Amino acid sequence: MFQVSQSYIDELVSVVEYRHIFGMVFDENGPLSMEREMAIFHKVEDCLRVRYPLFRLKIISCALKILGIDHMKGQIKFLEQANSDVGQDKMIVGIDAVCEEDYNTPVDAFLDELYAAKAKFGERLQVVLHAGESNSRNNTEVYDAILLNSKRIGHGFALAKHPKLIQLVKEKNICIEACPVSNRVLGYTHDLRCHPTRGLLQQGVKVSISSDDHGFWNSQGVTFDYLMAYLAWDLDFSDLRQLAINSLEYACVTDEEK
Repeated sequence: MFQVSQSYIDELVSVVEYRHIFGMVFDENGPLSMEREMAIFHKVEDCLRVRYPLFRLKIISCALKILGIDHMKGQIKFLEQANSDVGQDKMIVGIDAVCEEDYNTPVDAFLDELYAAKAKFGERLQVVLHAGESNSRNNTEVYDAILLNSKRIGHGFALAKHPKLIQLVKEKNICIEACPVSNRVLGYTHDLRCHPTRGLLQQGVKVSISSDDHGFWNSQGVTFDYLMAYLAWDLDFSDLRQLAINSLEYACVTDEEK
């Protein structure tokens, strides 16, 4: 955690939002308690902020859709245990549901749990859903992400197939987290010049550049994602500037921190 955070700091990134699955960190005695997991995050942030006072480490709690509703309920229970750590001015800022979309339980199966979390934590906890990471014409995840007022939509390139939803995303001021390197490596696009997000940008959809799955690609930071987007999407300096501004504007931090 310290090394990954340091790699972002080296790229002049001030806020890192980690997607994290609680209850899956182990030692010789089994899974760590919520208190011990949060202690690790706080220790890393405290150590880094000695040298880099502006650095902020945030957590988006993720449920694995492949593990079903009970797992989602377990993640919400973890959030309840960490209640004092939830909020944009705290460390836990959002909730998500992840896993490959075309072969797992759809997000609408978890709506009761997601609405319950929204009702319990209110504006302190943002919904930040993975949705639309799919080339299937039958994928409907992006519908639910919009209806749940997701602050950002992870990947979201399936949005390009739905002109009405594009308009809704713009009206609701939702940002798309584009992950060009991940989309290329996983084969969602074989030529980034044809990536759907390129068209979304041209239609005025707010986009940020994000990294994905460092442990799988053996990559660091987010610079390579910016580079690939710059080369493939014919961007100029003002485009890169706006993408960076979007990453701050839609970050789950306080206005003062922004």
